[in-house]
Amino acid sequence: MKATQYVLEATGIPIGWEHIKIADEAMAEPGRPLPLDTVRRLRAVDRSIKAPLIVNKLQGRICCIQGDGALETYPSLNNAIRRELGVLSTHGDQRLFARL
Repeated sequence: MKATQYVLEATGIPIGWEHIKIADEAMAEPGRPLPLDTVRRLRAVDRSIKAPLIVNKLQGRICCIQGDGALETYPSLNNAIRRELGVLSTHGDQRLFARL
């Protein structure tokens, strides 16, 4: 992630970085890989960059707490991130960088 930040900062475009805990980093405090606070913070930012997440295959489903306290279950952490934020995978789609 640091290399990505370095390259983007080299463009001269002013970027305000905000580190948001997710996966193992988030597990240390609230005890869930995708806590509600993380989802809320990700929804609040204009843009985000997702670094690679190490996910053990067949680790199992994850549960995310919703705003009303209900639990939503997803097959994987990456799937949960996409569905909670309402985004699709854009691997290889260079049109995202058209405005840089």
